[in-house]
Amino acid sequence: MLVSLQWLREFVPYEGEAQALGDRLTMLGLELESIHDPFEAIRDIVVGHVVECVKHSEAEKLSVCTVDVGEDDPLTIVCGAPNVAKGQNVPVAKVGTTLPDGLKIKKAKLRGVPSHGMICSERELAMSDAHEGIMVLPESLKPGQRMADALGLEDTVLDVDITPNKADCLSILGVARETALGFDLPLTLPKLNLFENGEGDAASRMNIVIDDPALCPLYQARIIKGVDQKGSPAWMRHRLLAVGQRPISNIVDVTNFIMFELGQPLHSFDLNRIEGGMIRVAPAEEGSTIVTLDGQTRKLLASDILIWDGKKPVALAGVMGGENSEMVDGSRDVLLEAAVFNPGSVRRTARRLALPSEASYRFERGVDQVMNTFALDRAAQLMAELSGGAVVPGVAKAEPRPWMDRTHRYRHDRCLRLLGIDVEPAFAKKTFSLMGCAVDDADLADWKVSTPSHRLDLEREVDLYEEVARVYGMDRIPTVLPRVSKSLEGLVSTDDHHGFVRLLKAWGRGAGLREAINYSFVGDENLDLLGEPADTRVHIANPLSADQNVMRTAIAAGLLNTLKHNLAQGNFRLRLFEVAKAFFADTSSETETREN
Repeated sequence: MLVSLQWLREFVPYEGEAQALGDRLTMLGLELESIHDPFEAIRDIVVGHVVECVKHSEAEKLSVCTVDVGEDDPLTIVCGAPNVAKGQNVPVAKVGTTLPDGLKIKKAKLRGVPSHGMICSERELAMSDAHEGIMVLPESLKPGQRMADALGLEDTVLDVDITPNKADCLSILGVARETALGFDLPLTLPKLNLFENGEGDAASRMNIVIDDPALCPLYQARIIKGVDQKGSPAWMRHRLLAVGQRPISNIVDVTNFIMFELGQPLHSFDLNRIEGGMIRVAPAEEGSTIVTLDGQTRKLLASDILIWDGKKPVALAGVMGGENSEMVDGSRDVLLEAAVFNPGSVRRTARRLALPSEASYRFERGVDQVMNTFALDRAAQLMAELSGGAVVPGVAKAEPRPWMDRTHRYRHDRCLRLLGIDVEPAFAKKTFSLMGCAVDDADLADWKVSTPSHRLDLEREVDLYEEVARVYGMDRIPTVLPRVSKSLEGLVSTDDHHGFVRLLKAWGRGAGLREAINYSFVGDENLDLLGEPADTRVHIANPLSADQNVMRTAIAAGLLNTLKHNLAQGNFRLRLFEVAKAFFADTSSETETREN
C-alpha cells in the first residue's frame, strides 16, 4: 500500500518525520517497506517561460523558442510540438538532465540551429500518456523554479505492507486512523458538499434486485447526467501518480481516487447502455460467458457473482466491468455503483480467472459497509464537479442484510494476565475510543465494547487484547517464562490428529526410519508412472520446472524421487518415511482443492 504523506496529512495533523511515522506504523503491525519520492525522476525539470517562438527557417514543423529559465541568459530551444507558443510556461529539461526514460539531454543542432535543452510533454515526464504536444504549466509559476516544487508534487510516499487481516488499512483513511491511534491525534474526514441538481429520481429510474443477500448485502447507485469526459485536473492526476495509479479520465479517475482515499471500490456504467431500468445481482449461469473490459471472453461458473441489467450480464461483481456497459466516447450519463460483495466469492473468481486488481484486492478482504454511502456521495460530488454533470436526486438502493453492530465483552484483568503487562484500565478505554469503539464500562470487571464497521478483524474478546498490546507496544512486553499450572504428565495425548501424527513419527524413528520432507509438487510423469488418475490433479499456474508442475496426489511420488536422487549419489542405505498431505481437485471446495 503506497501512502502519500501529503495526502495523509489531510486526514490527520501528523507533522513528524516520515521515518518516525513508518517506525510507529511498523510497531502497530503495518510494516514499513520503504520511503521514496514518486517524482524523483523529474526533480531537475524547471519552469521555463517562452519569451519568443518563431518557425524554423529550414523546417516547417519545428519552432525556435527563446526560453527564460531564471538564469542570466535565456536558452534557445528547438521544439517540434505543434502547441508551443509565446507566453507559455513550460517544463524544461536543461542540458545534463536525465529524463525518466533514461534519455540524457545534450547540446544539439537541429537543421543548423543550436538547441540547449528540451521542452517536455507529459509522456516524456512519465506523468501521463499524452504526447500530442508539450505540457503547458500554470501562468502563476515563476521561471527557474523546480517544476515539481512549483506544482506541489508529493515528495514522500511510504510503502507499507498490509497484512491480510487489516483490510481497513487499504486506504489513506485507514492508515490515517492508525496514525491517529499511534500518536493520539484527531482524525478528520473530507467535507461532503453534494448538490442534487439533476432532474428526476434515481430510485424510480433504477430498480436494484439482489437474489442472495449472502453474496451481496448492499448495492446502491447514483446517477450523474450530462458529464463531459476529459482529463482530470492536475491535482487529481498528480495524487494518483503518487500512489502508483495511471490517470485515465475524470470519470475513471474519480472512482480510483475514492478507492485509494476511502477504501471503497466503485464502478461507472454508461447509464444508457443499461437496459430494462434495473440492476440485478445474481450468480452466473454455469458455463455462460461475459466479455470483460479488457476484451477477453471469460467462461463463468455458478459460484461467480454477476451484475445483470434487465437483459444481460454487464459486470463481473467485484472483479471487472463488462465491455457492453463501459463508458465510451460520447457517453454522457453515468450510473455510479457502490456495493459490498462476498469476499470469498470475489477471491475465487479473481484467482480462477487470473484477474487480480486493486478493486478485487479490497473486496476479497472485506470493505466497510457503513462507509459505503459516504464514499458513493463523495464520488458523485467529485464526478459532478470535474465533469460538469448534474447529480440526480436520490439513491437506487437494496440492502437485504444491513450492517449489525457487534459487541464483545472485555475483561481487563484477564487481558493483563494473558499479555503479561500492567496497564491501567484507562489506557485500554482510551485505546478502544481512538479505534472508534463504543465502551460501556458500567461493570468495571466486564466491559461491553462495540466495534466499528471498518474493523472486520475484531471478532472475539482476545482481538481486543491484541489491540491493547499493539498500541502499548509489542516491543515493550517483557520476555518471561510462563507459569506452569499443570503437571507435564498426561499432556501427551494421541486422541487428536496432532497427537496421532506425533505418535506415528515417533514410531517411524524408533523403527530406524529417517523422516523425509518433500515438496508438495511433483511432475505429471511421476503420477502417470504410479497410475494416478489425471482428472483429480491440481496443476500449478507458474511451476518452477516441468517436473514440478502438479500437486502430489500420492506421497510415494516424492519419496521415490528422493530415493532416485540418493541412489544417483551412491547412497544405498535408505529407510525413509513421510507424513504429509496429498491434494485433489474438488470444485465443491472454496479453494477448488481438497487436502487429505
